[in-house]
Amino acid sequence: MAARIARHRAERPAGWRTIEEPKAVAAVIRGESAGVLVVDCLTIWLANVMGDDPAASVAAALDDLEQALRARRSAVIAVSNEVGLGIVPEHPLAPRFPRRRRAHEPAGRGPSPTRRTSWSPAGR
Repeated sequence: MAARIARHRAERPAGWRTIEEPKAVAAVIRGESAGVLVVDCLTIWLANVMGDDPAASVAAALDDLEQALRARRSAVIAVSNEVGLGIVPEHPLAPRFPRRRRAHEPAGRGPSPTRRTSWSPAGR
């Protein structure tokens, strides 16, 4: 994983600033006002949130993220992994994870009346 993170950092343009934030993504979005913001990766963020308290904290965290995104004036590109379109492993969180993850997709939360949203599954 460390090598993968290093490769991702090396591939970014020199002018990009990187903020590593495992859970308080909404606060980072609120704090960054200029330019395009890339949030990579919502799937990892959701896993971090669900790891604390799978039942209670997810809805509040999604609402907080949605409010931060709606309040932002500049563009946000949110990246997430495809989860749940294939085999779901046998684990207590496994069936809940794809449902929760879909909640941060445009189809899950509904389009913003003032923003253009799209979902484009892709891979290498």
